[in-house]
Amino acid sequence: MNGFEITYDFSGYLSRIDPLQSYTIEPLKGGLTNFTVRAIKTTSRSTDEGRFPNHKTLVLKNAPPHAAQSEELPLSQHRQVNESRALSLFTPPDGLLPHLCRDSDVSVPHLLEFDQDEHVLIMSDLGDSVTFTEYLSLTQGDDKADCLRSSFLTSADASFQLGSRLGRFLGELHSRRTLDLIGRDRLAMFGNPDYVTIFHILNTELTRVLGEFGAADAVELAQRVLVDFHRDDVDEERSFQLGDLWVGGILVSKLDDTWLRLGAVDWEHAGAGRGVSGDVSQLLANAHLCLLESASTGTLHAAIRAAIDGLTQAYRTRRRVDEMEWTRAGKLVSSGATPPAPEASSTLARMVRSAYLGHGNVMLLRTLLLGDWRCTACKKADAKNCEMVPKMIERGLWYLRTARNDTAEFVEEGNWKLVCSEENWVVGSLFYGD
Repeated sequence: MNGFEITYDFSGYLSRIDPLQSYTIEPLKGGLTNFTVRAIKTTSRSTDEGRFPNHKTLVLKNAPPHAAQSEELPLSQHRQVNESRALSLFTPPDGLLPHLCRDSDVSVPHLLEFDQDEHVLIMSDLGDSVTFTEYLSLTQGDDKADCLRSSFLTSADASFQLGSRLGRFLGELHSRRTLDLIGRDRLAMFGNPDYVTIFHILNTELTRVLGEFGAADAVELAQRVLVDFHRDDVDEERSFQLGDLWVGGILVSKLDDTWLRLGAVDWEHAGAGRGVSGDVSQLLANAHLCLLESASTGTLHAAIRAAIDGLTQAYRTRRRVDEMEWTRAGKLVSSGATPPAPEASSTLARMVRSAYLGHGNVMLLRTLLLGDWRCTACKKADAKNCEMVPKMIERGLWYLRTARNDTAEFVEEGNWKLVCSEENWVVGSLFYGD
């Protein structure tokens, strides 16, 4: 359940638009900007009667004119228009992208209805889920996440396949084919005006908190992230992206005793962007924190490592189908070999550096502002005194510092050796390997 009061009357709304059915409303956790609930049909009537046949449950999302967690942060309600457009791409019979879900076995909610006057989005329910981070983490989830983890996150092979499904989905989402299917005119309709505002707020907060943790270069590093965020995209990195994978956009739920359902949700920031240094760096940063957290647990650590490997391998394999300059250069380097430094002016140099900045930024945001990470061994009440949290911060800082001020400094011989010494080769494996 959310830690804030839901002020929108979902019960009253459903009784008006679907009077043949009665519903029980169940708040869903998460939701930094919107009120989100599950509506469960409770009447003795057939669930096929009424406005939403064939759906025993629905998920409804209301967009207030401010962040759900803070009325002091005004937000545009246009964000739901953006999400409805994104969901319609995956919704039969007219959606353009249902093959992404079919080919990768990753689900996207179907758009059932969008009431722009009430700012209510109604979509299909992907089931009782936890976020991907909660699934991987020993400290971020609840009993439901613990149960899923103990049942499914038990072997490297199964975890590799889980990561591969995500990598195939994101690789196809970010592909040239997807851009061509959506088309230039439709792509131009996407955009959330709050995306930049939220990024700036988080960047300011990150600067402050890094200073409190004693990072003397906090201002410089935060500015580095901001400059890269606002730079012009190069054509080869331009993708259609989900845009919000740094908190909880990937859901995991139990389909049956042998298979997990994966779902991609929260598409309000969807649109043109940088797939590698956007969606993928965000998701990998969360998995990387879980990898650091699990360092003392042999089986779990190996399973998370395998999930990361499956994701990055499947992603780079799909992106290489597009035959772009940056994918061709990475393909020439076999797994385990040290890649040569790219030219400072190359797309590859810009994209690897940008991925470093995106990855490090989200690691720090999730550790310092948007998580409650605790070492499972020391269980310190103050994060500053926890042995694990400073390691997470130092790892995030390493990425921002290694990114340097520009691509020329990034690929300089001495610094490139640092890049190639990346611990666990998490970001590097998006670009390099067989």
